[in-house]
Parts: sequence; C-alpha cells; structure tokens
Amino acid sequence: MLCLNNRCYFASLFHHFLNQDVLRKDVLYPILDRLNIPRPKRSAGFHCFRHSDAGSINNQTGNLKLAQNLLGHSNLSTTADVYTHTSTEAQREASEILEQAVFGNLFPICSQKRTGTVQ
Repeated sequence: MLCLNNRCYFASLFHHFLNQDVLRKDVLYPILDRLNIPRPKRSAGFHCFRHSDAGSINNQTGNLKLAQNLLGHSNLSTTADVYTHTSTEAQREASEILEQAVFGNLFPICSQKRTGTVQ
C-alpha cells in the first residue's frame, strides 16, 4: 500500500499504482465467487467496503465524526445518511435500554425471556 497526501492506494512492489479494475476482476471477484458470496451488478466492488468500514467504525466507537474523517467526507450528513446503517442488534439493544428506562424492573427484558434466564 502506498500513501500520498493522506490517501492510501494499492501499489505494486515497485510502487506503481494498481488499476482498480484489474484488482476487482482478478482479485476481489474470484474471492467472492470462491466463497459463494453474491455480487450484484454495480454493488460488489471495492466501494462497498467504505460502507462496511463506516458502519463498523460507528458501531464500535459510536464516533460518527471519526467515520466522517476517515472516509474524507466534508459533510457529516453524507456519512450518516449514506454510509452508516443501523443493525437489527443495535435496534434491539436500543429498545431494551428504552424499556429499562421507562419500566425499570417491572417487566423482564425481552432477550432474557427468549433465552429463558428470567426467574
């Protein structure tokens, strides 16, 4: 990897930039195919990793500004509205937090009911 002006690029051993089309067709697509991961047209290139990275950064740190900075977006709304997505797990956790805040211990938490740990 070669970094110039705070941007990193894939590079050969001789520091020549690698063509993204060649990387996609000769490296990424064969890996996806070998793992039987579908690659819908126009959504299976390297750009999809930006969405994954933004979501992972936001989920792990809760710092949307960090994701914005690392992706190089000038507007936070671009990062928030286009690149990060809420997971089902995050929505469930938020519901449980709200349930606990509103009802306290009056009702058992849903996830505890499912696992059978409520006594």
